[in-house]
Amino acid sequence: ALGLAPAAVQADTVTLQDWTAGDFAANGGNGGPFRATTTGPLLGDGAFMTFCIEYNQTFSYGVTYNFTLANTLSDATRWLYYEALTGGYTSWYTAATGSALGSSVGANFQHAFWYLEGQRTLAEIGGISSNAYEVAAWAAGNQNWADLYAAGNRVYAMKLVSVTGAPAQDQLAHTVETVPEPGSTLLYGTSMLGMLLAWRKRRG
Repeated sequence: ALGLAPAAVQADTVTLQDWTAGDFAANGGNGGPFRATTTGPLLGDGAFMTFCIEYNQTFSYGVTYNFTLANTLSDATRWLYYEALTGGYTSWYTAATGSALGSSVGANFQHAFWYLEGQRTLAEIGGISSNAYEVAAWAAGNQNWADLYAAGNRVYAMKLVSVTGAPAQDQLAHTVETVPEPGSTLLYGTSMLGMLLAWRKRRG
């Protein structure tokens, strides 16, 4: 009877703190970036930089939340988050904003994410001349998310809930999936075709 008992399912959990490194070290207490520390099968056990998706929602530092992943983000948000994680923004940030990299980078990215996800209006992020809008506009006009997706990159919304099931502020997360080599895919398809033909011949 004991051998038939189902295995315990490991929950996916996350705790959040301020991000304290590099260009994104200062957020002024106004949204991300944050340091997310996760456990569980969805994202593995590790830590990474994240940003808020929702504006009118909160979380508490150091509290453990359960989460699921949702595929609900704009391609511009996905691309911009990938650029933040990989450092790609350093090649275009000054051209996009007219400002040197500095302590406001994190805040500008956060407001850009809120704007791209419809959480804040143009006026609320400082108008068309704001660095936050310039970052968002650069992401919308220059993103090549289709190429990054084809290479296996995935960006999701982490849907946070407390241990009692109360919703908390959703966050960004990135994963990389293994993309089969074209030759491997062809070999697999050829093998399946051969098996099908052999089966039909046997039946005939």
